[in-house]
Amino acid sequence: MTVKPLSRGKKSGPSRKVAPPGTKVSLGLRVTADTKARIDDAAYRSGRSQSEEATWRIERSFDHEDLLLDTLRLAFGEFGLVVLLLAYRMQTDGRFAAWQATNDVTCWQGDAWMTNPTGYDAAARRAHLILDMFRPAGEIELSGPELLPDDHPSIPFPRLDRDIWQMFRSETMKRVKANFERAEANQSKLGGKKP
Repeated sequence: MTVKPLSRGKKSGPSRKVAPPGTKVSLGLRVTADTKARIDDAAYRSGRSQSEEATWRIERSFDHEDLLLDTLRLAFGEFGLVVLLLAYRMQTDGRFAAWQATNDVTCWQGDAWMTNPTGYDAAARRAHLILDMFRPAGEIELSGPELLPDDHPSIPFPRLDRDIWQMFRSETMKRVKANFERAEANQSKLGGKKP
């Protein structure tokens, strides 16, 4: 007995045909009544058709995806790409390690991994690996790494640098204080001395 493959009928999903660049193609989509009303209102105000307005807004949304990368490149040159890679991989590895350590799915949300020692350690190790990938060959000529003083005039955005550090310090100090208070409470429960 021969078995024939079943006919699958029309395939669902997006069309696989590729239109030549610059040509207009149809895009079928459904939106909420509120979204349609907003597009209609924006189209009226801009003098565009509903389709032109929707197209313009969709194209702008893709522009915004590139904005972070462009901003980092403008501010830091090609090192901006390294910064983005560091942020992405540190967050991903930190979240994953924190989740593995706690089996708590909330570690995948926001910056919860930064308060988890295992997650933070994984992120720090990933940062070290990434920075080593970009390390230039050759000998270090100084006896040790020299760091620029915080108030040095060559820091390009001293206020931004100061504001970032101030935010970081306030958040870090909150965590340090909470950790100290927790350790103190644990010591007093055990009848030990205060740290």
